[in-house]
Amino acid sequence: EVTPDAVRRVVSETLARPEPVPLTEQMVLDAVAAHFAVERSELSSRRRDARTTLARHVAMYLLREDAHLALTLIGRALGGRDHSTVLHGRNRIAKLVRNGDVIRHDLSSLRRQLASPHPRKARATSVLD
Repeated sequence: EVTPDAVRRVVSETLARPEPVPLTEQMVLDAVAAHFAVERSELSSRRRDARTTLARHVAMYLLREDAHLALTLIGRALGGRDHSTVLHGRNRIAKLVRNGDVIRHDLSSLRRQLASPHPRKARATSVLD
C-alpha cells in the first residue's frame, strides 16, 4: 500500500544516498599506485617485478570491470600495451578472485577508497606486505 509516510521514507532514503562518483582512469591509477606503494609512472613502465606487475594487473582489472574502459584505452593508459596484454592481466586477477585469493582484500579496499567522496592517498595494506 502506498501511503504518504511510505512515499516520504522512500524519497528521503533516495535523496540521502550520495551520487556515485564516476571512476576515471586518473582516479584508479592514483589509488592503485598508492595502495601498492609504487610510483604512478611505474604502472606504465616496462618494470616486471612482482609488486609492479600485480599493481598493473589490478589497475587493468579495475579499469575494465569498474570504470568500463575499452581494452585498447587501458593499454594506452598503461604504457601502450596491447589489448591482449590488458586482457591477460584482467583475467589473471579475475582468476585469483574466483579462487578465493587474498587479492579480494586489496580490491575491496581500493573499491571502498574509490567510492568515497574524497579518495585518500594513504597506502593500505597489500597482499605483498
